[in-house]
Amino acid sequence: MRHLKRKGSDMKKSVFVLFSLLSIALSLGLGYLFAKSKESTKFPLEHATVLTPPKDLDGIVLINDKGLLIDREALKGRWRLLTVGYGLCHDTCPATLGYLKGELDELTAKGVEVGFISVDPARDTPQSVAKFLAAIDSRFTAYLASETMAPKLTELLGAYIAKNADGTMNHSNAIFVIDPEARWVAVYNQPPEKGLLAKDIGRITMR
Repeated sequence: MRHLKRKGSDMKKSVFVLFSLLSIALSLGLGYLFAKSKESTKFPLEHATVLTPPKDLDGIVLINDKGLLIDREALKGRWRLLTVGYGLCHDTCPATLGYLKGELDELTAKGVEVGFISVDPARDTPQSVAKFLAAIDSRFTAYLASETMAPKLTELLGAYIAKNADGTMNHSNAIFVIDPEARWVAVYNQPPEKGLLAKDIGRITMR
């Protein structure tokens, strides 16, 4: 009889331990989902892929049109949209920049900088990139990635960049959203329909 009681007691303890472990696992799981949901709510972009959590741009260093080095600290303070390409591009870059030009009035009114990063330092200079952009719209901000930084943008921003034997480059037309803390928070893998980008960004800039 005592043996049966001890066995019943052990079973109750096992059930209690199992229930406790399941409760902890459930709490951790719900906590993770809540954190992800909170992050998505913080960046309510309907037409972009939101990163959860955002990715710090540690190690990024670009060159602006004045030849000055722009690191992560210098990128803080405002919302930015960045895209990559090169000055001799005749298709993807003009198409993406042409799309962004159509959104510039609303974006600049919201205080958003729209920047273009050349990943072709062998042929581009900060000044030539600025000239290339000015021919489309002078409100674009020109950046140049160095020989060592250009490949790192794949890691930092997930930007697809591949140089061909003939000197042309294959690259994505993605638009990267950078927050005022210089974190990559979202990406438009393809430019959305006209007007939707500025409307989306307006939700997070609150302007």
